[in-house]
Amino acid sequence: MKVISALDLLKQEDYLALNGLICQAYEITDWIVKDYPNHFKHFYTKYVPGLFRGDREILGVIEGFKLQGVCILKKSEKKISTIFITEEARGQHLATRLLSEAFIYLGTTKPLITIAEYKVEMFSTIIQRYGWEHTQTLDASYYGNAREFVFNGKIDP
Repeated sequence: MKVISALDLLKQEDYLALNGLICQAYEITDWIVKDYPNHFKHFYTKYVPGLFRGDREILGVIEGFKLQGVCILKKSEKKISTIFITEEARGQHLATRLLSEAFIYLGTTKPLITIAEYKVEMFSTIIQRYGWEHTQTLDASYYGNAREFVFNGKIDP
């Protein structure tokens, strides 16, 4: 498995591979609309145009032609917007590989990240490994359906 970068694909003018990364990144994350009802709109009106401005990044872990994990980043806020590993690829340290690349792009090992309350336990190993600090709790109405725990910074509600 290898890590690919949307910004690198743009620099190489490999638009076919870029399109594949974008489509698969949305496809494997579309389930999060239950927590983030505006995911579709946000993905295609914020993330994708941000790639072309250079202020967003999509990192993927790919095996063959299939995306196994994705990390979506926002440079100006030093924020991890999304990190997800497919169920069949979990336990292979893919999140660690994506985070290593994310930290380079963001310039920090303590990025701003929000995690739905019911997912915090799933991320506990990562939170502890990198010393992320719970700094804020957002009401369930902020994104949609669950309280959000903010790490390493604040979000203006």
